[in-house]
Amino acid sequence: MVLHEGFGLDDCTREATDRLARAGFLALAPALSDETTTRSPAEAERRVKHWTPDAVATRVQAAIAALRGDAACAGTRIGILGAGVGGAMGLQIARADPSIGAVVDFAGLPDGTVPAADAAPSQVLLVFGEEDPACAGDALAAQVEGLREQGCEVTLRCQPGVGADFTSEARVDCFDARAAAESWDAALAFLRAAL
Repeated sequence: MVLHEGFGLDDCTREATDRLARAGFLALAPALSDETTTRSPAEAERRVKHWTPDAVATRVQAAIAALRGDAACAGTRIGILGAGVGGAMGLQIARADPSIGAVVDFAGLPDGTVPAADAAPSQVLLVFGEEDPACAGDALAAQVEGLREQGCEVTLRCQPGVGADFTSEARVDCFDARAAAESWDAALAFLRAAL
């Protein structure tokens, strides 16, 4: 499952979903809100502040049910790939659903430290740009430590030479094709091994 950023269910999200499908995964990207897409980072941030956890969880659970109901769904575990707020939400959702076996989080940090949970994904890949301030900050270290304390096997990949949003083609000021391709290769290999 692919969880989008605050920009909405945009072409980048659709391409990520298509990329997973081309790699052999059954892939679905639910709309996390009814809003149209935007290219404005300020508007995306404003929108995310109005998303309610219950509404997002309801949409994601409906998407999980749709995946499970698809005849092509062969496995018992579901993986989540999310970017930005989608990655952070993927980690939160996985804590409440033991069927989520793996999460790939492209540069999304939940607010505060990682809370204890009844369930946690067994495998987590965190992908950040080395020059993203979050990569060197205490929040990322706290997230990694919190996930490990919950029994998650965490892999942290700080991609050298790039900052935040380096995988998002919509962010031409940040996008780095080489680094994005390397990180995608790592994400696909991770999901193949974890699921």
